[in-house]
Amino acid sequence: MFLFDKYYTALKSPQSNYLNGTCSLGQLIEQGHDQMLMNGKYIREAYITNENQPHLKLFDSAYYSKRPYDEAIYLRSDDGQRTLTSCQVLFQGIFDLDDSSNNSGEQQEDVIIPIHLADLEQDILDFNERVCPNLKRLHATAKDSASYKNRIQSKDVQQLYRTMTETIGASSDMIENGNFIDCLMTSYCTEDRIMPDILLKDINESSSLFNQFLELFTW
Repeated sequence: MFLFDKYYTALKSPQSNYLNGTCSLGQLIEQGHDQMLMNGKYIREAYITNENQPHLKLFDSAYYSKRPYDEAIYLRSDDGQRTLTSCQVLFQGIFDLDDSSNNSGEQQEDVIIPIHLADLEQDILDFNERVCPNLKRLHATAKDSASYKNRIQSKDVQQLYRTMTETIGASSDMIENGNFIDCLMTSYCTEDRIMPDILLKDINESSSLFNQFLELFTW
């Protein structure tokens, strides 16, 4: 069969993609790949190979072919590139191919794993006002509440917003749609922790600027 490789090189100067090279916007980066693989191994250790707590075991074997019946495993994802890739990598950390073919010296056959998807705009895995219009009303009601207004208009929170926009350079759209905290947590969970020095200062202290942002966005 034919195999295809994607290259984001179709546009020529002065036109350009959001990113250089062969990276697509929003794709799972290498650190994310490694983290999801490790998460899968943690799940395997806790719920499949855990001999110390047998009551937690969901399967008797980590070999995919030895699942008790075909529908015992149901993979679900939205059709976003990084979410779909995360699902695939997580699965590879949890399960192995059957090793019977290795014993005979024969090459292992490909195993096709079904993943159940939905169009992102119509999906229900996340808050979706297209599917549930009441979410828009509930969101407006929450933002109009006295407790929200008092907090968002407080001096401390207003200072945090000024720090985000003036010192760090975050746009108001990034703050409003949650991309700011998304980028912040992605950087925090990587080994290098590439973020402005002002956020790295005393990062493990509860009073640090980083944790003030975290508390603000998870309030």
